[in-house]
Amino acid sequence: MGDPKPKNSRHPAPVADPRPVTTARADEGAPAQGGAVSLEQIVAELLVLFAAEVTAEERAWLLGRVSDDVAHKMGGQVGAAQVVAEALRALRALGWCIARKQIAGYGPRRARFTVDLARAALPQLAQLAASDRAAAEIADALRKLGDAVAPAQRDAGAVLGAFRVGKQTSAADKAAVKAAPGAPASRGMKLLARKAERVRDAMPASLLEDSGLAGDEVDALVSGSAEVDALRDRLTHERQRGQALRHELAATAGRVHRELKALMATHRKARKGDPRLPDFTTALAPKAKPRKRKAPAPAPTPA
Repeated sequence: MGDPKPKNSRHPAPVADPRPVTTARADEGAPAQGGAVSLEQIVAELLVLFAAEVTAEERAWLLGRVSDDVAHKMGGQVGAAQVVAEALRALRALGWCIARKQIAGYGPRRARFTVDLARAALPQLAQLAASDRAAAEIADALRKLGDAVAPAQRDAGAVLGAFRVGKQTSAADKAAVKAAPGAPASRGMKLLARKAERVRDAMPASLLEDSGLAGDEVDALVSGSAEVDALRDRLTHERQRGQALRHELAATAGRVHRELKALMATHRKARKGDPRLPDFTTALAPKAKPRKRKAPAPAPTPA
């Protein structure tokens, strides 16, 4: 006697594409054949699967299901790149089920709406990835520069302290450094470089070297403070650029996240009726915990 047929068994269960998904950016080129699949490739596949375009009326209705403010707030709580990648991964794994309308409540037109949202976000996601990568490279360059200049900072500080240099003019130095362009975080280095440069010009070179501070160390400190300023300005610019891109992506990310959670909820219900549907889970749309039932009130004690 064979196994009982599950409900809604008129369609065979689809076979999922076994290739892994990558969040590769458009500027990195396509992956090798048979390797990981980029988000751009998944979008191209899904546009073929969900070929019917969403009408303006349908799109307006679906967008109206959540306000811009709520969508922006939802998107600010998740990473835009992660939620777009997970939504496309879900649509790709469950695409044939959606196309055959095996998941009640989430049909191909709604899936196309989500694909369109994700496709519109991909260029900004590529810009955000490039900005984050640039910020990381600048931060690494700052760290390396700090390590390179640290010996000169240490020696200059020790010599200036030993000769009690700069106390009479520290207020003027501080005012000049504060008025100069550059990041406030590098003012300490600039102040030290300014004092060391003045001492080097006034003190005999032999005495300066005798104290343990070489002239090239002062030069390194002066040039290093200028480089630190330039790098900090670039880092600030890249971080602000990244924040602006995240702000622009937040509403779209929130809507994509909402669609992902809706797809997961309807998929779980559909799979209860037809266990042959592909099993798919994502940490961004976990199964809701069952509500705890209140314990019944104790019976009144008889008098």
